[in-house]
Amino acid sequence: MQKDNTSNVESHCKLSSETPTLIDRFPTKPSQEHHEQFMRQVIDVLLKEAVFQGTSNDSLVIEWMEPESLMALLGEELPKNPESDENLIKLIKNVVRYSVKTGHPHFINQLFSSLDPYGLVAQWVTDSLNPSVYTYEVAPVFTLLEHKLLREMRRYVGFPDGSGDGVFCPGGSMANTYGIQCARHHAMPDLKVSPRTLFQPVSSKLLKFLTLIKSSSTTINISFTYKTAISSKQSCIASFKGRKLILHILLKFQEKGTFASRRLVVLTSKDAHYSIKKACFLLGIGSSNLYLVDVDSDGRMNLAHLREEIQRALREGARPFMVSATAGTTVLGSTDPLDGIADLCQEFGLWMHVDAAWGGGALMSTKHRDILKGIERADSVTWNPHKLLGVPQQCSTFLTRHANLLLEANSASASYLFQKDKFYDPKWDVGDKYLQCGRRADVLKFWLMWQAKGSLGLEKHVDTLFENTAYFTSHIRDRDGFKLVLEEPPFVNVCFWYIPPSLRNSQRDEDYHEKLHRIAPKIKERMIKKGSMMITYQPLRNLPNFFRLVLQSSGVNAKDMEFFAEEIERLGCDL
Repeated sequence: MQKDNTSNVESHCKLSSETPTLIDRFPTKPSQEHHEQFMRQVIDVLLKEAVFQGTSNDSLVIEWMEPESLMALLGEELPKNPESDENLIKLIKNVVRYSVKTGHPHFINQLFSSLDPYGLVAQWVTDSLNPSVYTYEVAPVFTLLEHKLLREMRRYVGFPDGSGDGVFCPGGSMANTYGIQCARHHAMPDLKVSPRTLFQPVSSKLLKFLTLIKSSSTTINISFTYKTAISSKQSCIASFKGRKLILHILLKFQEKGTFASRRLVVLTSKDAHYSIKKACFLLGIGSSNLYLVDVDSDGRMNLAHLREEIQRALREGARPFMVSATAGTTVLGSTDPLDGIADLCQEFGLWMHVDAAWGGGALMSTKHRDILKGIERADSVTWNPHKLLGVPQQCSTFLTRHANLLLEANSASASYLFQKDKFYDPKWDVGDKYLQCGRRADVLKFWLMWQAKGSLGLEKHVDTLFENTAYFTSHIRDRDGFKLVLEEPPFVNVCFWYIPPSLRNSQRDEDYHEKLHRIAPKIKERMIKKGSMMITYQPLRNLPNFFRLVLQSSGVNAKDMEFFAEEIERLGCDL
């Protein structure tokens, strides 16, 4: 019997190149006999080609292919019949080969990078268990870990003893949406159950339209009245044929929001993340009811202008209810004056949200946490551990000091999921306070990294990033052809121009900015096609395109940073 078993194992050591039958493949249950060897070979591919080769300086960041060629390689049609294990391995190898290696030290393109081994293992664990975190009975371990991690994060923010509440979110954009939604519910709790008053100014017009909509050829003249951004009422006349009026109405509501009576107003800076704007039209507030506040030369919100905009909204008869501050802006890495914003929010009775998706990780550092001084006064905070702390994608949180607000704002009390007569305390069924139902257990990645490194290890990681920022800034400050956008970067974003020799004596030329604007995109194209590194660029306000180097990986060393400058110079010196 023992000999037969050994022979059996040996017979599965090689992947079959034969086309499997449908009866072998359609069941979703893993079979050690049919799947173990395949899965072990896939893990070998991942460890060798994605994890270790993919993060080696000797490998490319990307092996570029044009979209049409890559589509042909991956297969334009999905198969009707099962593919063999051998073909599946080939497909997986191609996926790895032609994907961007975001764990590579020379990937400095986004506000995330690196590939933490403990976070990766945790992700494999959660994928193996395939949980969904909404009730304790379905996800007991992950429910308790979320409770622990969210409380500890609130302690780092500065909420007393970690009090309040929080949720894990599918990205910082959704966390910011939670912030606006909670602030709105706090200001107008009745909106959750009785929104009809919002439509009163146009309801009679809509009724008139609906009685005539059956005829697509009918021409309808309708006068809409809104309380707009000026103190007096303003009417606009729309004459459309039939269904075209629907589009006009929808576009008006996207711009002006459903708050056609007393408008709700959100305030944020001109350098804030675009998710604030998206959340405003998603929640029916309207993009034109997002008041953008000026910033200073370092990208920090102007407090005098914030006061003026709050007062303007009040003069217009609107209801400003929230200020969204930023701790670590996307481009410059600037942090708004949080204490000053908190003072204004307190004075005018506004909710203070801090988008610290990028900057929140600095709270782990005794040396650098003062960058976020004043965040402890916020009503809510967005903090993405998958950014500065290097947790694998994705791991994002929304935190609030208000203990019951998330449940009050979001609860739908689905009786088939959140029964109140369970045999355990139903307070552990956290899913009802989420907008999502099914949800990944992102907590395990952060928890296992914290276990592996300790708070001191996470702090050392953050401190290393700031040390690297100082090194690279010093390295390019006096280097020919490099010019910093901000002489002293406020965070770990280093923004700079590379000026090729052909433009170094042309600063006074009329078309200098136009020519400089074209340099960064051309260098980016060359580096991507070469595969040597990946760094992003962008314009900002009236500034021409410049590079933004994000030092988020503590695996980057001095040699890497010197390479960044040398490679940009090599790729652009002839432009």
